[in-house]
Amino acid sequence: MVQLGHPEGDWPSAKIRVGEYVPALYSHMAIVESAGEGELDELLAAGLQRFTVRRLGPTSVQVDHQRLPEVRKLFERLGQTPRITNE
Repeated sequence: MVQLGHPEGDWPSAKIRVGEYVPALYSHMAIVESAGEGELDELLAAGLQRFTVRRLGPTSVQVDHQRLPEVRKLFERLGQTPRITNE
């Protein structure tokens, strides 16, 4: 078990069991999700890797949200039309 809290006690502390699912809220990030693992691997090999921050799972990666215009250009060059949400 991990104890979280500010050393001076200003923040509320929380106990989290390592290995359990912990909900998270993220902002200022972009996610590319593909239909399948092979499709994502092809996108990464075609140039998406240079914008990738981390792989989130077999079909999704987090990309640098500040480089979205470049990511879109890559998709256009590859003939892909991504569905864009929450802009």
